[in-house]
Amino acid sequence: NVNMLHTANTAAIKLNSNVVTEFPRSKKLIKYPRVALTANSSGGYVASANSEYPTTGDEYAAFRVFNNKGPGYDYGPTIGWEPANSSTFNSSGTWVGSTSSSVNTTMTLDDGNTIYGEWLQIQLPTKIRLEYVNFLPLKNTSHAMAHRAPRAGYILGSNNGTNWTALKNWSGIVYDTWTAYYDKFYKFDIDKEVDNYQYFRFVWTETAGTSSLSEYASCQELEFWGVPEYDPEAYGTDVTIKSKANVPNTDFLDVFVDAGNTSGYSLSGSSVTSVTDL
Repeated sequence: NVNMLHTANTAAIKLNSNVVTEFPRSKKLIKYPRVALTANSSGGYVASANSEYPTTGDEYAAFRVFNNKGPGYDYGPTIGWEPANSSTFNSSGTWVGSTSSSVNTTMTLDDGNTIYGEWLQIQLPTKIRLEYVNFLPLKNTSHAMAHRAPRAGYILGSNNGTNWTALKNWSGIVYDTWTAYYDKFYKFDIDKEVDNYQYFRFVWTETAGTSSLSEYASCQELEFWGVPEYDPEAYGTDVTIKSKANVPNTDFLDVFVDAGNTSGYSLSGSSVTSVTDL
């Protein structure tokens, strides 16, 4: 009997109980988007947000967090995203936006929970299994603007942009907002096994809450790191040969003594002192 088996990362050929050959799939960790975006729809990717800061151009559009202007750049026009000029959090970082189902800040998850918050989203050309997200708070040389960073929030995954699964949620993060400026990413690990998704949404449900600037969510750069469901650039495959020792089957092996054959045992008086099995 030859069995063809397939799991998320491995295809295996098995003969009875012994593995003959395995063909591991690509496990290469890749940053997404894989290109710097130049518009909300660019290079096969689609960036979006619950809202964008109203300007005459696209200086604070959603794709600005996917244009590789990360550490080393000061926040400003064309570097980072801001939502519309409407307070959705108070100065302590608590959500005060509308909870109407018609508002673009309402999300119902596949577990039945409804959450409210501002969000950034990326649609990928193909599905990936997300491993972690790098978030860069707004930064300039005088101070960090981390008071707009997510003290509490979610990372969501979807395959249609409508039905969302919570991949991670957090609360209580404390950012160093004034004594030093951020010039590094804050890492959000996905600490559970998740499925492959094509849409990802980064959600603020609270901001850091240190001043009136905390009334808005903002971000300078986002990176989604994951393993592609299928990577066409992973040429070839590793071949692993495994062997397993075949243990002789011990069923039906009998040991017996012929009590009628005196050569099969020895006596000392009336006691048997040794037995020779036949």
